[in-house]
Amino acid sequence: MELHITPENCLQYTGAGQDRMWWNGWRYLNAMNRRVPYGQLMFARPLSSVMPIIPRSEWKRMIAEKDANQSWMRHINDRAGVPCLDQNGLGYCHAYGTVSAGMTARAIHGLKTILLSPESVGGIVTGWRNTGAYPEDDLDVFVKRGACAMSFMDKEYSLDPSKWKSGWEQDALNHTVVEAFDLDPKRIFDEMMTCVLYSIPTADWYNWWGHHIQGPLQAKFMDGKYWLLKRNSWGTSYGDNGYFWMAEGYGRGLANPDGSFGIRVMKPSEV
Repeated sequence: MELHITPENCLQYTGAGQDRMWWNGWRYLNAMNRRVPYGQLMFARPLSSVMPIIPRSEWKRMIAEKDANQSWMRHINDRAGVPCLDQNGLGYCHAYGTVSAGMTARAIHGLKTILLSPESVGGIVTGWRNTGAYPEDDLDVFVKRGACAMSFMDKEYSLDPSKWKSGWEQDALNHTVVEAFDLDPKRIFDEMMTCVLYSIPTADWYNWWGHHIQGPLQAKFMDGKYWLLKRNSWGTSYGDNGYFWMAEGYGRGLANPDGSFGIRVMKPSEV
């Protein structure tokens, strides 16, 4: 069943405003806002410096074409078997949102679906502690050191790499980000729409939610507003198999995040 998050129901479905949020008994720990200002990252160029932002006059036509062709990133995820990840109470939404976007980027380019470990990114960022982190730090690790396959971990959600299979750091280098973008917070919705129409997966974060998620994978125009389909990391029982819709706007329950990174190209590795 489709889930549409709105300002009226966002407390029920996001827990925003609570000191601790519980969803089916899973505890969620807060993420942090970015530390490095927009446009100053060495490993993620501003999106608008690389490609033109699609004008709003083109949106409805392009949405209709992608609907007809079933070429949205959600469709690509489904055909490639890229799952919705479940952080299961681990405070690594900052890594789960980022790594999920990288897995979708691999699927877009026809690469083999490999379950990548958010812990192998977030653990390096946090010193293997169960805590929040700055989103650009996760992307920095993903660019420079990559994410290893989950199969190298001794168990799910493990934060003790001494127990992981040897070679996990070398395996992670097979799954690095080759090209990443920084989206402009001042026109974030237009740049997110450009990314979803051009099939560029993003990772978005919300200060009001204290949460980092995978950015839009589909778009629609409904009730006089544009809506974006995003994906959480709370498992398939949340929303529609992990997906949910948010309408354009700033504030609680609305789609415009406080920041977003796009991942267009991953290292073309089949292992």
